[in-house]
Amino acid sequence: MVHYLILCLLFCSGCYQKPQNISSKRTQLHLSLRYDPLTLDPRKNSDPVSCSVINFLYTGLTQLEADGSISLNLADSIEASKGYTKYTFHLKDALWSNGEPITAYDFEYSWKKLLSPSFNSLNAHFLYPIKNAKLAKLGLVSTEEVAIFVEDAKTFYVRLEQPNTYFPKVLAFATCFPIWKNTKDPDDKNNAKVFSGAYILEDWKPNDSILLKKNPYYWNTENILIDTVKLHIVHDEQTILQLYQKNELDCIGSVVSPIPHDLIPHVKNSQEACSSDQA
Repeated sequence: MVHYLILCLLFCSGCYQKPQNISSKRTQLHLSLRYDPLTLDPRKNSDPVSCSVINFLYTGLTQLEADGSISLNLADSIEASKGYTKYTFHLKDALWSNGEPITAYDFEYSWKKLLSPSFNSLNAHFLYPIKNAKLAKLGLVSTEEVAIFVEDAKTFYVRLEQPNTYFPKVLAFATCFPIWKNTKDPDDKNNAKVFSGAYILEDWKPNDSILLKKNPYYWNTENILIDTVKLHIVHDEQTILQLYQKNELDCIGSVVSPIPHDLIPHVKNSQEACSSDQA
């Protein structure tokens, strides 16, 4: 599968792409968003547009695949205790986009910050399986009492409130992605310059477009075939379809790049388009 199809899956299954693009070697991908992302902080994301952009820029311990399974991402291996109340994570030798190592301390910092009562996040509950996580968010215990323990720069473990077999799958969601500890404000586009994902933020023109550039320090960068991704901010569904028909967009039809409902059957049955579900 050409990698740009995988990128489309980050937006949503059910996108439509032109089949001639599937086999061609692309260097730039053009997609659309209904609006500018509301946040670039993974821990604060709660809407599909922000989540889609964040998935280009950041990554986590695990990754959700198209079939619903998970694969290892920043985690090199994950060990579960016999009763599934403790998970130990061994990290790959991965780097931030500034060349610094991604460490267990980054996860500890990011997760405990997310669980502090003053941190505004609608999805902190993703980490509530961790012992004392919910109590910390409610301000009933200190975040230092949250059961996240760093053994060394590449190893940390968590203890859970109760047995949980699906915890590694939860960690594939953007809320659980770490940020670089020295990033003062991930929501400031002029300050957010250090990322862990396949792409970095090259340029952002509000209400116009976002340009993403391939991250040379991404741990799996040799398998990233698209050099740049341009996200066009297009509010109108009819305009999205027109841009697609003029070959100015490569993928449409997802929740972040919708087209008029009455035209979906036409696009789906067209000789000019195929669904990413078929890839």
